[in-house]
Amino acid sequence: MNMKKVLLFFALTLTSVSLFAQDKASLTKDETINYINKKLQETLEIEFNYDFDVIYKNYPERLSFKQKKMYIINNSIRLNSNGTITHTDKIASSLSSCYQENYYYGSKKCEVRFNPIHITKVDTVSTSDSRIGQLKITFLANTEKWEKHKYEYKMHTDKTKKVFSHYDFFGNAVYYDETNTTYSCDDSWSSTDVPKGDLVIYYFKSDPENGKKLIKAFSHLIDLYKAEDDPFGE
Repeated sequence: MNMKKVLLFFALTLTSVSLFAQDKASLTKDETINYINKKLQETLEIEFNYDFDVIYKNYPERLSFKQKKMYIINNSIRLNSNGTITHTDKIASSLSSCYQENYYYGSKKCEVRFNPIHITKVDTVSTSDSRIGQLKITFLANTEKWEKHKYEYKMHTDKTKKVFSHYDFFGNAVYYDETNTTYSCDDSWSSTDVPKGDLVIYYFKSDPENGKKLIKAFSHLIDLYKAEDDPFGE
């Protein structure tokens, strides 16, 4: 009798595992996108290694400051009304906004629209950062639609003017230099070239399974789109 109970327990366990696997395979397009977004959200506000030139103005010339660490401010995908997918990310040198940052601030925003049918490969990229990993998505040539990279900078401007102080013993006016430092942000700068080719998506690498999970999720999304496009195809 005990042996029958044990066998019944294992049978029920195997059934539940099988049903769970079927549930994952039957995820809808929206559910799969929501799952991918959930994994991408794990990267937000995490500092990672990234070389970035923060531009600032030291009147009258423009200079740059090398930033070695950046934060992920935005990392998401969304389903568009025409069925395409848009991925957006933004990395920044600080978690505070541009106007709140007292020192140099720089950020970059990227956006690309694509049809998952045109994805030819999804794979992880080898990186040295232990926290943030990179997933590379390759498309059929010229099928992805990139927006221009948008850059935001903290602008540092020093202006010097002569200010009257006093008259010296001989009656000559004495002046001193007054320096006025201002900080402002500039949203209007974009790269002159529109990016093309592979899409790199950041993921939370501290969980060693995340890369594999995202590859499976994107593969499932591709299958859903292909089945929708040609339900009788192979």
